[in-house]
Amino acid sequence: MGNTFEETLEWLLIEDHGVMAKSKEGEMVGYLFFASPIENLYGLCEGAYAPLGGTWVKPDLPAKDRKRIMTNLLSYQLDKLSQSDITSFAIDSFSKDTDINDTLTLSGFGICKACSILEINEKSPFTAGVIYNADITSAADSTSTADNSDNTRAKKNSITIYELLYSEENKEKISTLREELAIHLLKSPCFRSVDMAAYSKQFNEDYEDKTKRVFIAKQGEEIIAMLSLTKAGENHVSCAEDVINIADMFVKEEFRGTKIAQKLVAYVYNLAKEEGNNFLAVEYETTNLIAQNFWSKYFTPYAFTFARRIDERVMKWH
Repeated sequence: MGNTFEETLEWLLIEDHGVMAKSKEGEMVGYLFFASPIENLYGLCEGAYAPLGGTWVKPDLPAKDRKRIMTNLLSYQLDKLSQSDITSFAIDSFSKDTDINDTLTLSGFGICKACSILEINEKSPFTAGVIYNADITSAADSTSTADNSDNTRAKKNSITIYELLYSEENKEKISTLREELAIHLLKSPCFRSVDMAAYSKQFNEDYEDKTKRVFIAKQGEEIIAMLSLTKAGENHVSCAEDVINIADMFVKEEFRGTKIAQKLVAYVYNLAKEEGNNFLAVEYETTNLIAQNFWSKYFTPYAFTFARRIDERVMKWH
């Protein structure tokens, strides 16, 4: 490894991890580095992944030159990696770098994930009237008239939101919702493959060592929604000390449209503010249209994941 950033990139080149572009004068003007091989990356195949910061083209160059450099970097890397039977590619790119993103789109890549962030301010962006750490009545249960005056009925229909502290019993309580979330992601239009065993194993490990905190919404004794928070992030933005990340959120289908999701996020927004965080972050599949419609109301994308699969039938030419 080198002492400077460019020396480190040169070392990565020697180790055959990527490609660098230089001007005639020897100045670095771009690079693209992939981690590979990665098993089952967007399919039953080997893939390569360029994380946020893994691709760069000198920003003060004209747009046409930046696009040309990125096209050449892509062409070189995809050809080299495909010779190793790698057919699936994913690249993280900053959302505002339109030159890079346009080049990826015209090269057959499509957006599959958005990394978004919300600055925590004194004035919450969520629905007015949401009370932090209090009982709230669900809109789904406001149709009854005479029964609603009964104390037992009111208690049964009230919605409470709170953090679910660690215990084996509590962990079991949310397992059904996690399974429903995985099934939701598997169905149209998400089509996201979920390894249920690995999914549950990772959650159990995070939950037990308290790197993941779980918040639930209950109607009476029934858990109807969940949201988890973690300080762990997947890139240098979400890993920052003043950022806390939403890892999972799920609302039972019959309670969607009742603002339960807004209430859950408002709850953790206020909690994050109290604990001294400056930003709340979330990553979501853009093919999950329900998630995209919800998160885009409050959070601003700062990065996208672009993905492309190469048709395996062309591999014989390599």
